[in-house]
Amino acid sequence: MTRPPAIWLGDALRAAVALQADPDTTERIWRLLDLLPAEAPAVERPPPVRLASPAPPPSSGPAVPPGRLLMPPPARTVVARAVAVPQPAPADLPTAPTVEREEAPVPRAPKTLPSLAEVLEPAPPRPRPDPADLFRPDRQRALLTALCSGPAPTGEPDIEAAVEIAARGEPLLTLPAEIRPTTRRGLQLLVDQGEAMLPFARDQEQVRRTITLLAGPDGFEVVQFARTPLDPPGAGIGPMWTWRPYRPQLPGQPVLVLSDLGALSPPGDRPDVEDGWRRFAALLHEAGCPLVALVPAPRRRLSARLRSVIAVVPSDRPTGVRDAAAAARRAGGRLQRGPA
Repeated sequence: MTRPPAIWLGDALRAAVALQADPDTTERIWRLLDLLPAEAPAVERPPPVRLASPAPPPSSGPAVPPGRLLMPPPARTVVARAVAVPQPAPADLPTAPTVEREEAPVPRAPKTLPSLAEVLEPAPPRPRPDPADLFRPDRQRALLTALCSGPAPTGEPDIEAAVEIAARGEPLLTLPAEIRPTTRRGLQLLVDQGEAMLPFARDQEQVRRTITLLAGPDGFEVVQFARTPLDPPGAGIGPMWTWRPYRPQLPGQPVLVLSDLGALSPPGDRPDVEDGWRRFAALLHEAGCPLVALVPAPRRRLSARLRSVIAVVPSDRPTGVRDAAAAARRAGGRLQRGPA
C-alpha cells in the first residue's frame, strides 16, 4: 500500500475557482499539489463552457458565478486521498552509491582430517630392560612401595572392634579404624656393608634411588651397618668410625633391610649371624616396627626359625608385587601376635 498525500481534492478545486484558472493553469495546480503523476501525459481538457448569468444551471448542483470555469473531474475518482508517487531525482543531484549484495557462500564438502598417526610424532622405542636390573622396571615402583608400607589405622571405621570394646564395658573414647598399609610414617632403610654384600652394591644403590623417587629425600632414613646392626661398631649414617649402637628411631616406623641375613656367610659363622638377627627382630618388635628383609638369596637358604621372625623377600626378578605385599602383611601381623 502507498501513503496518501496530505492535500485533498477539494483544496485543488478551491484554488482553481479562486484563481479563475484556465485549463493550463489548472493542470499546473494539480501537478503542483501532487495530484497527478509526473510521468502522466497532459490531459486534453474540453473548452470551458460559459453560462449566462441570468440563466439558472440545468442541474440541481450549486450555482456557478458568471465568468467562472467549470472544470471536469479528474480522469480517476479519488475516494479518500490521492496516491503520492515518488518523483525521480534530478540528474544533477548526487545519487546514493549502489550497494552490491554479497552472494551466499556455496556449501562445501567437509574437510578430510589427517589421522593421528600422521600428525603425532612416532613414540620413541621403549628401552629394553637391563638384565642386571634387580626387578622388572614395570613392577619395581609398586613392589618397593609395598615393602615400605606399614600397618596403621587409616581405613574405614572398624565396627567389630568398636562393638568388642563396648561389650567389655570399656569407654569408647575414639572410634577405631581398620588397619591398612600406609607409607605416611616414613621408612628406615638398613643397608648391609659387609663383605658378603659387596657384589650386590649396585642393587642396593638402585633400591635407594627408587625409594628416593617414591618417598622423597626426607621421607626415609638410610642407616649402614656390617653383618648385623647389633654387632660392633653398630650402625650409622656416616663413616664407620661414627657408627653407634643401634636403637629404633621412631616407634611403629617400618624397617626395610638390604642384607643376606647370613645366608651367604661361611657355614661356621651362620649360627652367630642368625642369632644376632633374631635379637634384632625382637628389638624392633618391642618398638612396634614392622621388619622386612630383601635378601639376594632363595628363602630356603635361611632357617625356619629366622623366617618366623623376619618377613623375607628374595631380591630376584621373579618376585612380584603380591610377594612384597604378603611379606609386609606378615611383618604387621607378627606385631599383633607377639614374639615367636
